[in-house]
Formats: sequence, C-alpha cells, structure tokens
Amino acid sequence: MMRYFKHDAESDLGFGVAYVEFENEWASRQVEIYDGRWFCSLEDYHDIGPGLSDQPLADAELGPEYEISKAEFEAIWAEAEARYSSQ
Repeated sequence: MMRYFKHDAESDLGFGVAYVEFENEWASRQVEIYDGRWFCSLEDYHDIGPGLSDQPLADAELGPEYEISKAEFEAIWAEAEARYSSQ
C-alpha cells in the first residue's frame, strides 16, 4: 500500500520540508527542499543531497496529520524531476 507524507525537516542543510512516499513500510521516493534548494531520491542524484529515509514508516513518527494525497506528492515529484532534467 502506498502512503504519502509531508513534514518539516532538518538536516545539515538547515530547516526545510520533506515529502515522502512509502510503499508499505519503506520509503520509495522522497523530495526535500531547503532554502529553495531541491533534492530528491532520483537514482542519478543520490550523491548531491539527502537520499531516501532509512526508517520504516512505523518508526518515522509520521501520524495522520502529516499524510497528504497522492496527487499532492506527484505534483512535487514532477517538479523535482523537471528541475533535475533541466540541469
């Protein structure tokens, strides 16, 4: 089962927002945005920013208040893909 989440994020890049798609218990796609800089889990771009969450959904502390629609996630994912394809 696919589920989608949006939550505040913090990393070495600062504070931002993360969008994560989970397939069952594991993250399958992820987009993070920090101060206008976009990072995603596209295979070709793992070395330039955050990759997939390594926590199972059960440990991720993402309750129903963080859940978003598939359409919202897909819109963010499409924007991330467009940004990377134009580089």
